[in-house]
Amino acid sequence: MEQNPGAVRQWLEQDYPRLRAQAAQEAAVIYWGDETTVKEDVHWVRGYTPRGQTLVLAVPARWTTLSMISAISPQGKVAFQIVEGSIDAERFISFLTALIQDAPQKIYLVVDNLRAHHAKVVTVWLADKKDRIELAFLPPYAPESNPDE
Repeated sequence: MEQNPGAVRQWLEQDYPRLRAQAAQEAAVIYWGDETTVKEDVHWVRGYTPRGQTLVLAVPARWTTLSMISAISPQGKVAFQIVEGSIDAERFISFLTALIQDAPQKIYLVVDNLRAHHAKVVTVWLADKKDRIELAFLPPYAPESNPDE
């Protein structure tokens, strides 16, 4: 409901073709990135006990939250990290660092509009790495435009 169809159409018809052409001109590769939360509390806790005895199961009061950040190229190359907690700017930079570490060519990483992607510290980190990596942003609320989604 919050998606802007005009912005999505512009991304598909103008912005993305321009990005592809730029990547081809620079012999760069385009990756699509996304994050997701992995929760441990999705399984029902079950157990058995002899008839007539009360079942007591020890379960944690707090579940650990894990997050996965990943990127996939049109060639099927995949990079990912699983971290404790949510993805913030620091964890995003850690992922970007690992992504470009052994990359033989420049990367354009297409991401959504997560606050961490637009953080000032990320912008500062990217500033002197334009020859290695640049971010491209999808229109807001356009997950169907991201193959990594």
